[in-house]
Amino acid sequence: MPDPSPDSAARRTRILDAAVRVFATRGHTATRIADIAQEAGVAYGLVYHYFGSKDALLDTVFDENWATFAEVVEGVAASDRSARDKVRVVLDYALASAETYPERVQVILLEYGRRARLGQALTHAHVARVVATLRALFQGAAARGELAPGAVPEVLPVVLLGALQSVIVAMLVDREPLEAAAVRSTILSLLSVSDASPEE
Repeated sequence: MPDPSPDSAARRTRILDAAVRVFATRGHTATRIADIAQEAGVAYGLVYHYFGSKDALLDTVFDENWATFAEVVEGVAASDRSARDKVRVVLDYALASAETYPERVQVILLEYGRRARLGQALTHAHVARVVATLRALFQGAAARGELAPGAVPEVLPVVLLGALQSVIVAMLVDREPLEAAAVRSTILSLLSVSDASPEE
């Protein structure tokens, strides 16, 4: 039975954070449980106790971070903002996360992507939550006339996530920051969402 104590939660977090650093440096395939244990400063068996395998560790990084992103997207979608502003907030959150936690985002986008098939990622419960929320957002925007004629609301979530992933991967690989405002306006134009109003 898992230990619910604060010390246990702290150890679990330390192991998870160490796994992110090692996966980002060595890659998931080349990483050993012993590498993660050494990075976390814990006994080898403790990593197995909390996670069972390095695959489970990678899955946990993906699960927990997509769950957080899904909560953010759902919260933004439920706000009174226009569709343009909702998408802007989601983009700003994602870009800021990539700048603040580059190793974590690298593991989520690159290492998990190398191991999982595309269908696995797209049908993952939290990814599906994000896609469904964005679909509803764009469908509502279309009904209110907030999208350009010809824009297909059901396609836009995939366009948004695909464009965002491509930009973030480029940032991570090139190690050169892209101007957030330029990225945001470019993706908004791809989505046929007007960005003509003044910045907030």
